[in-house]
Amino acid sequence: MTLLAPAIVNLIMLCVWRNSSNKQLSTETRCHIDIDVVWSLSKQTCSEPYAWGALVALAATRLGLTAVFIVGI
Repeated sequence: MTLLAPAIVNLIMLCVWRNSSNKQLSTETRCHIDIDVVWSLSKQTCSEPYAWGALVALAATRLGLTAVFIVGI
């Protein structure tokens, strides 16, 4: 369960930060894509950020792979 918690938090924070007024936290202005939204803060903003669906897909993939890894142990 310890390994699963960061993946769950990552998915939750992605949803919370989607429309954040803080530009560093907002997922709508990020210039790069990262599977871990929590650790990929950036001061740089872009006019054409990555799509919301791509970020959700990566976060869900991370959660799914982590769960598969835990079950496989």
